[in-house]
Amino acid sequence: VEVPSAVGILRIHYLDEGPRDASECVVCFHGQPTWSFLYRKMIPHLVAAGFRVLAPDFVGFGRSDKPVEREQYTYAAHVA
Repeated sequence: VEVPSAVGILRIHYLDEGPRDASECVVCFHGQPTWSFLYRKMIPHLVAAGFRVLAPDFVGFGRSDKPVEREQYTYAAHVA
């Protein structure tokens, strides 16, 4: 998905697995310095249990865009 930011348009990668009409959804947020790959063994079990699972990669991690300039990694740039 593309989102506007203080440094321009950034692409954020995410996994969306399981039934779209599931009554419950599990969102798997990673910490630092990991990415959604962390949940590769959990997601199939959650999907098998009937959950929809979303696992985004934060900007700068995993398959999401990684701004080049150090100054672009600020709180303000992430919430703009």
